[in-house]
Amino acid sequence: MKKTLSIFLFLIAPGFLCAQNSGADILDKIIIEPQVFLARDYYRVGKSSEVNMSQLPDSVCTIFIYDSQSELVRALVKEQGRTSITWDLFDKDKKPLKAGLYVIYIMAQGIGEKTFRLNVSGFQGDSF
Repeated sequence: MKKTLSIFLFLIAPGFLCAQNSGADILDKIIIEPQVFLARDYYRVGKSSEVNMSQLPDSVCTIFIYDSQSELVRALVKEQGRTSITWDLFDKDKKPLKAGLYVIYIMAQGIGEKTFRLNVSGFQGDSF
């Protein structure tokens, strides 16, 4: 049996690799603060009860927040030209969150997607 050697030639358009990497780099710079939200600490020291998402891409971003049961809790839209958005920790029915783990899923138009976790404790029934 005769072995053959196959040779493949790949042509990559100029800027292709940079364009692919720049979207991932932009999404890696997103900051979610705080990632662990202890409501009892915020009530005691008078800090605001919100989560800040900053260094978002300049494009339109749709942000979906899901609970641990994969139920949509809230959807937010960040307009083009802004690089941050604040979530007040209320669900779509304007009720405060229950303690638990939440997933923040960010879709940046024309750039990509990124997922974060948020741990919330100290709401509804948690002992302070």
